[in-house]
Amino acid sequence: MINIKIVDIDMILGGKEKDKKIELLSWLWDCFESYALIDNVESVVNLLINYAISEKDLEIKEEILDTIQIATIYRDVKACKLYLLEHHIDIFSDNMILIIIAIFESTYDERYINILEKLSNNLNENISKGAKEAIEEIKCNVD
Repeated sequence: MINIKIVDIDMILGGKEKDKKIELLSWLWDCFESYALIDNVESVVNLLINYAISEKDLEIKEEILDTIQIATIYRDVKACKLYLLEHHIDIFSDNMILIIIAIFESTYDERYINILEKLSNNLNENISKGAKEAIEEIKCNVD
């Protein structure tokens, strides 16, 4: 079982070394994707969510969102604070919003249908289309 030290993740993501941040996110991606037993997935994902919101470097912010998306695909993250991404949706670029749509979609959680419905009216055609597809995917998997 892998015990990922939250303190270490927090120290790296809160630091200034971009290369270390990218290396850490790549390693976390691999851990999530590998089905390795991780005893604190929820804590790790919640920390990533906080950094997705607070990170100033747009490349790192996007890498964090991509890592969260992988976690939602391979891990049970229903107890994670993904709703915080919804509450801060306005701080994200269009491309990042597309990743967030994919995050919500891969949870198959009806709680995200309201935000997806709002995003389905977005002026950006890709966001609108992605949100509509995510709603359909969630509804198909709930029924």
